[in-house]
Amino acid sequence: MKYTLSRDILIFHVPHSPHPAMKLLHRSTLTIATLATLTAGTHAAVVISFSAKTLMDQLGTPIPNTTLIQLINLGANGVFDEINVADGSNTGINRWVSGDDTVINVPYMLDEETPGDFPSTAAFDLAAANLQPGRLVRQMLLPSGAASAGSKIGIRWFPRYNAVDFASIALQLGDRYGQFTFQGAPRYESLNTPWVFPPDNLGANVTFEPLKTLNSGATGALDPNTDGMALFGSPEPTTAILLPASSMVLLLRRRRTF
Repeated sequence: MKYTLSRDILIFHVPHSPHPAMKLLHRSTLTIATLATLTAGTHAAVVISFSAKTLMDQLGTPIPNTTLIQLINLGANGVFDEINVADGSNTGINRWVSGDDTVINVPYMLDEETPGDFPSTAAFDLAAANLQPGRLVRQMLLPSGAASAGSKIGIRWFPRYNAVDFASIALQLGDRYGQFTFQGAPRYESLNTPWVFPPDNLGANVTFEPLKTLNSGATGALDPNTDGMALFGSPEPTTAILLPASSMVLLLRRRRTF
């Protein structure tokens, strides 16, 4: 018996056998092997697509296309936990999160054969350089186990840093960052989904509900401009003095709402 491996299925070439029992055995072997191959393939990965317009710094200026973006698993509590640079996890990948949040750190793949333009989902930028500043457009294939099905996820962006410098960045007290997730019913397209990691047993391909700030110029935009601003992080004293009173009130009032 010979076999060949195609892209989607293992194909057995069974020689003719005059004995009925042998025919039945060959047929059973073929069926079991085929089902096993198909099952393994359907558990391989999920494809997620997401976009945002407009991502800004703390002053409302659209961030450059090179800005560091991260994919974050929000953990059991399902919300962003404020980054605390003094919590003891100031080395390695854990320096970027606190509480039960984790950085989703898996190879960045566009499909099963094509790598993305960054090595990991722990650090990437807004996308192609021809996009307008502050506009994020990404699609990635995540392997089984990148997060548990049902896990709420989101993005963070760090206006001070470039994605290509990720390995050498030491996060500092006073660094500002923005964050976004959406966990409600879709508002822009009925087929969009909340930012929840889908089951991987069906070969899921999902598009997350996008961020569209009112100042983005996007048709039908509904999100407040502050949802796209980097308003998180503990400001250093000199920075706090320079902020207008209205911004200080906003910083005090704005909490995690996801």
